[in-house]
Amino acid sequence: TLSFAPGACSLASHIALHETGLSFEAIKVEGRGQKTAGGEDYLRITAKGYVPALKLDDGAVLTEGTVLVQPAADVIANQLRLAGHVAAPVTRAATRGATLRGLLSDPRLLRPDPYVRLGVVLRFDPATRVRRFVPFDLARVMAGSANLTLAEGDEVLVLANADVAFLASPPVQRALRGEAPSETACPALTMLAIAARSAPVRFAHARGAAFPDIGAPGCPAIFLEYPPLLGFLLDTAVLLTGEVRQPGLYPIQDDTGLDLLLAVAGGVTDGADLSAVELAREPSDQGEATPLTRLQLDLRSRNFRAVRLSPRDVV
Repeated sequence: TLSFAPGACSLASHIALHETGLSFEAIKVEGRGQKTAGGEDYLRITAKGYVPALKLDDGAVLTEGTVLVQPAADVIANQLRLAGHVAAPVTRAATRGATLRGLLSDPRLLRPDPYVRLGVVLRFDPATRVRRFVPFDLARVMAGSANLTLAEGDEVLVLANADVAFLASPPVQRALRGEAPSETACPALTMLAIAARSAPVRFAHARGAAFPDIGAPGCPAIFLEYPPLLGFLLDTAVLLTGEVRQPGLYPIQDDTGLDLLLAVAGGVTDGADLSAVELAREPSDQGEATPLTRLQLDLRSRNFRAVRLSPRDVV
């Protein structure tokens, strides 16, 4: 039972309890902490007479706002969250043995046109106290050929095709050149511009794409909520350019077939010369001045599946 007063510091505790999804009773305290709305003497609940006060099932009463909010935050940390390109954000209890496939078992949770070649789990590492991104192939998970055990506090982020198209947009390309974004409404672009200036080699594969400077799309909601995600997706992206229907930067997992990448890009154009397809790959050690490995591929057989790609490749 939470004792509260409108406009007082009990609001934070009230919100935190609502966010947990737990059932609780809220009792309004009137006047200066003398009586509850039901006429009970509030000083019998807590001699301090202040709000908030949380009475637990065992009869114990907690009276400090920070103490009340922390248990609620711990409950949220013990849950799983599905967010991004979904019908509605979903929060579920982090039971032992919870898996990505189980969380995504109902395809109706996803909105139309998700990006199927990469999803991300945002995971907190208790050893380093750092949150990191763990990639997965959404299509393989949905098909039942891949899975991932989830940990408490994991946030599963589903991307939209429009989110991935943003990687090739003029605002991102300018940020990759180290130019400060003109809009302050997208902190992800600011973070990207700083990272590109600090480590120019990091995004070399994406910076030379020469995409047309047309349009000024707004910042997708997922990058507003998770600004570091933009740099992570670029780190894992393949640059697909030339005679394809939708050139762009496409995040993938290692060892993804070219056939799968072409499928999300709409395939090759009718004018594509498949006898001379170039694949460029960075050296494993980017600290040395080692030239790119360039291969000339004859794909007139259309055996695109045989070409296995890694993040940062250029096709």
